[in-house]
Parts: sequence; structure tokens; C-alpha cells
Amino acid sequence: MLRARRAKQEDARFLFELRNEKAVREASLTTAPVLWDAHQMWFANCITSPMRFLYVLEEEGLSVGQVRFDVTSSTDQAEVSISISERFRGRGYGRQALLCAHGEFFAECPAIKQIHAQVKHGNQASLKMFEFAGYKLADASDPSVSRLLFDR
Repeated sequence: MLRARRAKQEDARFLFELRNEKAVREASLTTAPVLWDAHQMWFANCITSPMRFLYVLEEEGLSVGQVRFDVTSSTDQAEVSISISERFRGRGYGRQALLCAHGEFFAECPAIKQIHAQVKHGNQASLKMFEFAGYKLADASDPSVSRLLFDR
């Protein structure tokens, strides 16, 4: 059974390694590898920011991936980012992870009405995952990304 929990300091190494996996970088809007020092600063900000909600997805004690929600300045909207470890890809974990993290996030942030997502063109697996979770295509006019929207 997959579960989402808030990231804590002990997750820094897993999240660093996940971010630098080849498949994760290729699917990301920012494809360059991340250095450890930069990751540590990002992570420290991530787990202390009241506008950022970072969840680690686990199954039977194994870290499977992460889902992050960044609340926008309007405070009723957020942007989502998701990464699943290469060894768990292709088995439906992304769909489960997104739905599981939604539940946790909405419990913590009941005022959120919309969630935005960006998916690189050509990443059909991610598009299908978001559509399965109820996201709708909002804009595909940008040649590099599709923008999706989840209305609560």
C-alpha cells in the first residue's frame, strides 16, 4: 500500500539521488544534474517553507518517489511536480502517488481550488497519469510543454 508522508531531513539523500536519475532529469523542465550543495540549500528551504509541501511516497518502507506542491501567491492555487524512481516506473506508481499525495495535500490545504501541472511534450506517460488523476489539458500552445489543470 502506497502512502504519502511529509519529507523530513532523513530524505535529503533519497531526493537528491532521485532528482539526478537520468529518466527524472529527462522528464524534468530543468535537465541539468543538481549538485549536492545546491540540493541541500533547496531541500532546507523546501521543508521549512509554509508555501511548499513535499511528500515522499513509500511502499513497505521503500521510498518510491516524491510529489511536491508549491502554493502560489493567490493561496488558492498550487503547482505540482512528481518524480518516481526509475526502478518503480511503468507499474502505475505515478497514478497512485499523485492521488495519495492529493489526499494529504488537500487535508493540509483545504483552501486550494486549483492545481497546475506542466508536462514536457512527448511525455505521454506523465500526460496519462495526470489525466487519470482528473487533470484536464489547459494549454498546449507552447511547443515545449503542455499545461494541465485540476479543478477541485
